[in-house]
Amino acid sequence: LEVAGHQRYHKILGGLRVRSQWTRNLSNKLVLYTLWKDAGEVRPFNHLSENTLTLGFKNQLQWTRGAQRLMAGVELFRENYRWQTHETLEAGARGNLLSDNQEERHFINLQVHAETRLGPRTLATAGLNLHHLQYRQGDQQQDGPQQSHSYRWVASPRLGLNHRIRKGLYLHSSAAHGFSAPTSEEALLPDGSINRDLQPEQGYNRGSR
Repeated sequence: LEVAGHQRYHKILGGLRVRSQWTRNLSNKLVLYTLWKDAGEVRPFNHLSENTLTLGFKNQLQWTRGAQRLMAGVELFRENYRWQTHETLEAGARGNLLSDNQEERHFINLQVHAETRLGPRTLATAGLNLHHLQYRQGDQQQDGPQQSHSYRWVASPRLGLNHRIRKGLYLHSSAAHGFSAPTSEEALLPDGSINRDLQPEQGYNRGSR
């Protein structure tokens, strides 16, 4: 079977940011964002069609007074990912439907960050991020119930210290925990079911410079 394989996609990005100064010391920043993507690929073994819709919301409240600054924020994220495969016929024509799946990914981030000066040359920072992730997956060709999986909350603290030795010369030290959540594609097994053994990648970073 000879097939002239190719890929195509269309993508739309959008966003809105609103800054508000509520009082002399209190301000707020609101961000709304969205992504729509429609993609397809012709392959010798099947036609792949993908459609992704992402919606997100971020809000950060900031209080400042003198050398002190305190920030608290929340982020809500939802991604709907649907993909289909069809038979590949002669000359790359699309045939019968082989699979039709849909997955939803939801997460929430809660954040707090504080800064204060320990002296005229030293700035100390501390922060904490809490993350919760959930997946839902369903086979649109069957009438069975959707699969769902919820990961445990991930706490990521951070501490930092910045000291100015002289003009243009600084000493910076920090210790932090980081993580990377599985993408929609990574969270699935080859048969389309959710990989419940897969956990967010986590790591620690410590250093000075």
